[in-house]
Amino acid sequence: MRAPAKEQAGIPFTKGVMADELPVNCWTPALVEYDGTTDPQEHLSRFENAALLHRYTNGIKCRVFVTTFARAAQ
Repeated sequence: MRAPAKEQAGIPFTKGVMADELPVNCWTPALVEYDGTTDPQEHLSRFENAALLHRYTNGIKCRVFVTTFARAAQ
């Protein structure tokens, strides 16, 4: 059983999401940032395919997905 994740003020994720440790070789997929002007479903589909390839857990998917947005879409 994993030790509970440390609470961090200002982190927008649940303890369960934060409990998934990032692997040493974890990296953000090379996707075009989503800026709100293109099809969001296509962006999500591309991200899901990359996440499947890299075997991201659900917690890691949550944390990495938000890095794929351009400032305007955040």
